[in-house]
Amino acid sequence: MSAILFFVIGIAAVLQLTVAHQMQELGAPFNFVLAVIVLLGFLYGKYRAVAYTAFTVGLVLDAYSGAPFGTITAGLLAATVAGALLSRVSPREHFLHFLLYAVVGTLSFYGMVLVTMKGADFSFVIPWAGIGRVAASTILGMALMYGIYQWSISLKDRRNGR
Repeated sequence: MSAILFFVIGIAAVLQLTVAHQMQELGAPFNFVLAVIVLLGFLYGKYRAVAYTAFTVGLVLDAYSGAPFGTITAGLLAATVAGALLSRVSPREHFLHFLLYAVVGTLSFYGMVLVTMKGADFSFVIPWAGIGRVAASTILGMALMYGIYQWSISLKDRRNGR
């Protein structure tokens, strides 16, 4: 299963590096990698495997970003850890729980990115409106992916007569 997780997150990383800036929602690029990490962590609960792949893919994305090295990696690991901690107290049963996972994972990712960049003395003005648009588009994208996943399960169940 870990190889499949790595493959799926690897595809998300390729999409992030190639088409994310061309598919801007509300003026901000969609974060494919974060969405896939939160979704896989929620669906499969394999946070150790997700953390390893998040670390590896984060290093690749850090190499291509202009931010201090380790920024994206730290953010992805924060989202993974937040989801792992949340999974102990919140069941994975329906959409509201997933929405809570998506919000907590997204806020922990962007919060860690800002803390890491400020800690590295990377001087910039925090674009709060831009961060809000990116976070909102990422959460909406996660909700859409989760809806498609649930829809595919219901179609499969109908075909199997369940």
